[in-house]
Amino acid sequence: QIYPYEQLLITNPELPAGVERNTIEDHLSDEEFESIFHMDRLEFHRLAEWKRCDLKKRVNLF
Repeated sequence: QIYPYEQLLITNPELPAGVERNTIEDHLSDEEFESIFHMDRLEFHRLAEWKRCDLKKRVNLF
């Protein structure tokens, strides 16, 4: 399920049903994902886990 970035922010106390915080980036559209992280999903998943967490924190998704 795809949701807008604003609905997935950590400042939103109520996430949509079925969305888990540890994989929240999976619920962004491809276009929004690339706009937010400045890379595609494949590049993102090639990063070390600590680096992915750091990037998610920077954009308020963790």
